[in-house]
Amino acid sequence: MEYHFRPVMAGDSPAILSIFNHYVEASYAAYFEDRVDESFFTTLSHMTSGYPFYVIEMPEAQIAGFGLLHRYHPARAFKRTAELSYFISPSLTRRGLGTKIAEPPHPRSQPNGH
Repeated sequence: MEYHFRPVMAGDSPAILSIFNHYVEASYAAYFEDRVDESFFTTLSHMTSGYPFYVIEMPEAQIAGFGLLHRYHPARAFKRTAELSYFISPSLTRRGLGTKIAEPPHPRSQPNGH
């Protein structure tokens, strides 16, 4: 399977929201009870400030999924701890994409230069 990782761009919002909303409606993985809108993409962008926020892009610019790191907790004791979240398009699960997002060592797993 051919794919690459790249940083999220504003134009990725519809694909990211579509993937995330699938999990809102079909599972408990997203922790939301109702579909999210464009404001959620803005929230994700702010939440990941200083941390990696990537999409998995397939040929022809199809977004296969996205992954992000964000600060785990605001307490200073956790300043070097981040939480990884990722969601894969339901038609592309079970192909190892989630493993690739989480696989260290990789620059994506080095938030804020740590």
